[in-house]
Amino acid sequence: MKVALQQAHRNLLFLGSCLLLCTAYLSVCTREFLAFRYSHQPNLSGLQEAVQLEPGNAEDWYLLGRYRMTVSQEPQAALPLLRRATELNPNRADYWFDLASAYQMLRMTRDQNRAIEKALLVDPFTPAVAWQAANFYWSEGEIDRALQQFRIVAANDPYLLGAALERCWRMRPQVDFLLNSVVPARPDTYSSFLELLMQKNQPAAAAHVWDAIKRSHFQVGPRCVFDYVRFLLDRKQVDEAYQAWSDGASLNGLEGYRSSPKNLIINADFGFPILNTGFDWIYQDVAGVSLGIDPTESYRGRPVLSATLNGSGFGDLGIHQLIPVQPASGYEFSACYKPSNMEGAGALHFVLEDRLNGARYFTSEDLTGTDAWTHVSGSFTTGPATRLLVLRIVHLPAETAIRGSVSIAALKLVQEQNQEGAE
Repeated sequence: MKVALQQAHRNLLFLGSCLLLCTAYLSVCTREFLAFRYSHQPNLSGLQEAVQLEPGNAEDWYLLGRYRMTVSQEPQAALPLLRRATELNPNRADYWFDLASAYQMLRMTRDQNRAIEKALLVDPFTPAVAWQAANFYWSEGEIDRALQQFRIVAANDPYLLGAALERCWRMRPQVDFLLNSVVPARPDTYSSFLELLMQKNQPAAAAHVWDAIKRSHFQVGPRCVFDYVRFLLDRKQVDEAYQAWSDGASLNGLEGYRSSPKNLIINADFGFPILNTGFDWIYQDVAGVSLGIDPTESYRGRPVLSATLNGSGFGDLGIHQLIPVQPASGYEFSACYKPSNMEGAGALHFVLEDRLNGARYFTSEDLTGTDAWTHVSGSFTTGPATRLLVLRIVHLPAETAIRGSVSIAALKLVQEQNQEGAE
């Protein structure tokens, strides 16, 4: 009987201990739940309740301090709260940055710099941290320190790369300095830097970056090359544009898209995909014309360009090519065509014109005749200032109706030998 009473007493003590533990646990859980709930209420009283319930939670102090600084606009009141957050958890860079913001609002520059340095010590290589530090330094006029942090951003965050380079250029628009000290030597960063300089209409600086790309043998994307060539052509820098086109072709494995003395027309037999940019064929939709590479037709085993005409009036077939040439020089043009069921008052012609002033130097005979391959050719001399021709297939007169189809092949343009020898 005595044994039974002792056992019962022990059971009651055990149950009592369990009840006390459960009560304590529930109390902690309730306090943490209430603190979490209050901390996520976007008002001052809720955040203050959270701090009182969990005074050892750094996040609650941080949220309260941030509220007092940004919403209440009370940096002096926010300062001790943010300091407490960094004391409880000194390993959060965002805590240190908001503390630096409070110092900045109070013009406490020395303390602000210390807080930023603490953030960088905690997280020295994360782009988001470097981005905030860079902008802090920039706002304080510490350009060198800002550039150092923007370099970390440029090297590690492709989404912030463009913005970082733009800020670097605004702070120090010295292309050689930025290439040597700030912009990481990589194809993507050099391409982005080149794009930025083109947007800002800085041709001399863009040329420096392009030279750096060539020296580094970086395989930048074709779009970078095409955009730079277009940028130069828009400024009538024909020689520089074609040199960039040739260099870009080497960097991207597009050697087939370069001209030669034997034929200045690129992709003249349509053996490569049409790039629709630069010095390759460029085309656009024209009402009444359907263009394509005809899979059922060839010329001496090579592809041909086919155009189907539906009877509407139009100026040209919508395809052309830009061709760099020498001024006051003689050239010979030739091509083959095959008409089919051509009807109408007008006719098609090959023409070569000055791209810059519109002067026409060559117009072929009508592309008419029987359904057979026909050769057409002719010679002309460029003007004293001509540097760039455009080859088109025009419809004359443009307002007349024309119907049928035509295949184009074997296009060729060469500089006359006697003119070359005289140079």
